[in-house]
Amino acid sequence: MNYPDTIADVDSLDCLPYFERDEEGNLKIKAQYQLPAIDMHIHLNQHRAAAGETKTYFPTRGCVVHLSKYSAFDFSPQLKKRCQRRSIRAIISRRGIEPTATLDNLMLAMNRLGIVRCAAMAIDGFRPKNSLRLLEQCRKSEQKIIPFVSIHPLAPGAVKILGSLKENGGVGLKIHPPIQLVKPDNKKVIALVNEAGKMRMPVLFHCGQSPLLPPLTRRFEQMTSFLNLIWRCPETTIILGHAGIMEYEEAARLAAKFDNVFLEVSGQPPEAIKEMWKTASPDKLLFGSDWPYYPMALPLAKVLLATEGEDEIRKKILFKNVTNIFKNIR
Repeated sequence: MNYPDTIADVDSLDCLPYFERDEEGNLKIKAQYQLPAIDMHIHLNQHRAAAGETKTYFPTRGCVVHLSKYSAFDFSPQLKKRCQRRSIRAIISRRGIEPTATLDNLMLAMNRLGIVRCAAMAIDGFRPKNSLRLLEQCRKSEQKIIPFVSIHPLAPGAVKILGSLKENGGVGLKIHPPIQLVKPDNKKVIALVNEAGKMRMPVLFHCGQSPLLPPLTRRFEQMTSFLNLIWRCPETTIILGHAGIMEYEEAARLAAKFDNVFLEVSGQPPEAIKEMWKTASPDKLLFGSDWPYYPMALPLAKVLLATEGEDEIRKKILFKNVTNIFKNIR
């Protein structure tokens, strides 16, 4: 379908046919477009929660959206700096990610948009403090949250810690090379990813050079490092978060070449999503939002636009491919 390249803000997404307003004026998906969906990339506050409406890093109101761009390029310089500070703070302090990114607020967003489950990502340093708090939250979520735990691959005893996190309910492993400052093909990353495969835990990597991260981190995000990693971890399900950002074509080629590689498409515009399934396969793409970096409706809208007239592909990206991953590894 034809769609506007530019809209005033995320709150204006009801200009698309997929959305309407609830009684309180919030965006919600129309009943005829509501499919079961699993969001494979969200973050929860694991520390000091705050009441009130979710304050996503990219605001719902007042910031222009270019539907044909990768979403991070719509951040203003001021919003970009704020996002960088808060992302780093989430790892090194006790304050965590955005305080309003609470379980209750997540459930509200999920209910409005037809999201039935979410994979929540912890990011940790040398101690799994965020992972342990995430696991505690997941026990309260009525099984709607799939916990992806974390430990720095260079941490002493990382494999043992990961095993303990799995015993406590961890389902997958999250590795964020630019924030953890480690290359994907570091030998200890490879060792940890292989062990995750033996534990039947998929591994989701941040993948690609994000404009929201400082330039000094870019050497930890190179696609050649992911190729080396994938070659050495053939038995582990590897999910490339953000589908490589601006290197989505290379990420799609990796997904086409390796059976164990999948692409989580948060932030990607509709045309890039189409290109990826044509290169790799519709079976290799997974919906993700990266909430609370973005309002959940924005990445959902991009997947809906990409799959207009392709009902079976839409079902695969939103739901079936994730269920197949977990069916095959358990």
